[in-house]
Amino acid sequence: MENSMEEALTRIFKDNPNEVLEIEDLYNKFLSGNYYKLTDYQKEDDPKYPSPRYKHMIRSIIARLKKKGIITRISRNKYKFKIK
Repeated sequence: MENSMEEALTRIFKDNPNEVLEIEDLYNKFLSGNYYKLTDYQKEDDPKYPSPRYKHMIRSIIARLKKKGIITRISRNKYKFKIK
């Protein structure tokens, strides 16, 4: 299991290099606990937004991974590992 959410998300993409992953697939992989153990706090709904905190965190990390060139956006809410 990875130490950080960013490491876990990167591992998910590396483990599925030829797959286009939808945002819901990524959420489910985090919920499974195979890559990262979400805390109760991360699973709670954010008071400002009507969804769990981990979903906001994953979307933020996706933006960082796109900026770093690790993943590419295929279409709305669909991403793929960028093979170099």
